[in-house]
Amino acid sequence: MKEQKVNSDRLYLYAASAMIDYASLGLQFLILQFMTAIIIATSSSFSTTAFSFLLGNCFATALFIAREESHYRLLGGDRVSIYKSKGRTRTASRGPDPYDAKTLIQVIVMNAVSLLPMERQGWLVLERIEWSTQYWIKTYIVFYAMLLARDVLFMLPFHSLMHSKSSKYRWLRKVHQQHHEVNKNAQSLHAYHIDPLDMFIENGGAPMLILLVKYLLGLPVELSTTSLILFTGHDVGLHSINPYTTMYFNPILDYFLSPNVCHQLHHATNKDFIMFTPSIM
Repeated sequence: MKEQKVNSDRLYLYAASAMIDYASLGLQFLILQFMTAIIIATSSSFSTTAFSFLLGNCFATALFIAREESHYRLLGGDRVSIYKSKGRTRTASRGPDPYDAKTLIQVIVMNAVSLLPMERQGWLVLERIEWSTQYWIKTYIVFYAMLLARDVLFMLPFHSLMHSKSSKYRWLRKVHQQHHEVNKNAQSLHAYHIDPLDMFIENGGAPMLILLVKYLLGLPVELSTTSLILFTGHDVGLHSINPYTTMYFNPILDYFLSPNVCHQLHHATNKDFIMFTPSIM
């Protein structure tokens, strides 16, 4: 009976967490549609596009905060790690504040600035979302391709070196050190607590690689904003206080792989679990 109750509770938390995460994702898509409409209406003017990207990143960050707060209330104090519960306010012993305004503004601006030249070059497609099987298959293929490319070609070689004890890679350890100030207190917005170079290795390298592969294969050199939204949501979810949070936006993968748990262990131990996708570790 006790085991049945535990399994029932687990299923409930997965389902409730998914409702929160899919609702958040849906709101992000609505914001994307609004941004796209404005940019198209102004003939993709530089100033309007730049402002839309900045505003869109602000709204996305606000949604991530609301999502994490919803997860905290869903789990209740007895299901949340004591380190995370105590770490929701900044003190010297609890690590960085997940909602530190300076850090959030820095990443919001960096994201907007990095997207702007991609859009100017035609590499970023501000497409209207289509509710068709073909559209979502295309979107998910690129999303999963970026996850795998990052793990195999960036996280495996570079993240491993960031944790190497060799003096040759001291500079890489120093770059990554900022992100590991989080320690056992990892929460969603701690994904933003990262050095700019580290951010490029962990977040920017895979999209650029996918664009290069498309160019070499003679395919349209472009990425959809929907794929990038899924990619960003995955990284924020890795650090969530909620181990049941949605990561792959695929109920089967989310239920069986538990990527959030693996990455939380990486932060807690400051070693092991080098890659983000548990199935290829």
